[in-house]
Amino acid sequence: MRINEDLGKNRALAAAIARFFLLCHGAVLAALAFFYFPADAARWAELAAYSLVGFVCMLALILLNIGLFRSREGIPEKTLGIANKLTLVRFVLVVPIVALIADDRLFLALALYVLSGATDVADGIVARRRNEQTQFGVMMDPAADIFTTAGVFGVLYAKGLVPWWVVTVLAVRYASLFVGSIVLTLLAGPIAFNATPVGKTVGVLQTAAVILIVALTAAGVEWQERLGAYLYPFLATIFGSVIVSQLVIGIRHVGEGNAHVGSQRRPGRFSTDTGDADAQPRGGDGGAETQPRGKRGERLF
Repeated sequence: MRINEDLGKNRALAAAIARFFLLCHGAVLAALAFFYFPADAARWAELAAYSLVGFVCMLALILLNIGLFRSREGIPEKTLGIANKLTLVRFVLVVPIVALIADDRLFLALALYVLSGATDVADGIVARRRNEQTQFGVMMDPAADIFTTAGVFGVLYAKGLVPWWVVTVLAVRYASLFVGSIVLTLLAGPIAFNATPVGKTVGVLQTAAVILIVALTAAGVEWQERLGAYLYPFLATIFGSVIVSQLVIGIRHVGEGNAHVGSQRRPGRFSTDTGDADAQPRGGDGGAETQPRGKRGERLF
């Protein structure tokens, strides 16, 4: 199998990924222990157990895609690189963020969520300045964004902080991305994704909304009745705008019968907007979706 071949050829890199993942996981749990011990050690142990399960799942996902650790030109990478390490940090943080929100440790969750967003911005800047653009960054950076957003909004719904219909629109957004990607792949072969102005804007607004919800709830402010009347429709609208954007771009490319990656046209490939916005804008980049945006060349977003 291709996966076994990739792991066999990249044992040293796989070991480096596992070590880095373990180090980050241990550092997060050790930092959280400071806030839990000694009064709430049992809760910390429960959080650590959930985090361990997430750690194993995320690490497995990364190792199954170890073949993506290549430059944009397809040259295998021998080391992780700082930009990829920053992306890996976001995978480590997904479960702790969700678990802390579920445990009503909202200030801690907010701190990790902001840290996750900061690494999301930083890895793009680092990738460009250090010329560390990789295929891993193209695919797995937005995957980390999707996991984070899905997890956060899922637990916010479970806590009664976001209504079901907002989460439903978010689910349709990701489902349409998944199904659309399959359809376009069947029509034209492997596809490449890039950030668009719509996706980037939604990313900033969505992140700001999460920070606002968690911060106000942590501060004990009764915000849902008044602010929710405006915030919830706003979230549903921006999620819906991404669905429309994905549909329009997909139809346009099918109609054109060609596709492009960045500003370079390549037959048989599509460029589409996933609209996933957990990510912040990359180093202030802007512009149309047909130009290289974000980190490591084109970003799955």
